[in-house]
Amino acid sequence: MKIYPFDKLSKCDLVIDAVYEGGKKGNVGDDPINKILPVGNQGGFRYAGSLDNLKYVVLYTSGENIDWPDTIDTETGIFQYYGDNKKPGHELHDTKKNLNHFN
Repeated sequence: MKIYPFDKLSKCDLVIDAVYEGGKKGNVGDDPINKILPVGNQGGFRYAGSLDNLKYVVLYTSGENIDWPDTIDTETGIFQYYGDNKKPGHELHDTKKNLNHFN
């Protein structure tokens, strides 16, 4: 398995099953995704461009929420993602970034 250290992320390739290490400062700047791809560092849907002119979208999950277990079926490639809005009494699509409606 390939492991990319945090200080090398800006020049690394995206490789299936690789590990991309986070930083050690204890804040959102430790997130490895936006070091590899220029997207935001909060939320499940992170995008480049604007909502009116998307360049690409990155879907992020930590896989740590046992009540809402995001999963991928490695046979079919189908990713089951529960989204950013996991609070009872809120519409599924009612999120701060208005991104839980991609098809």
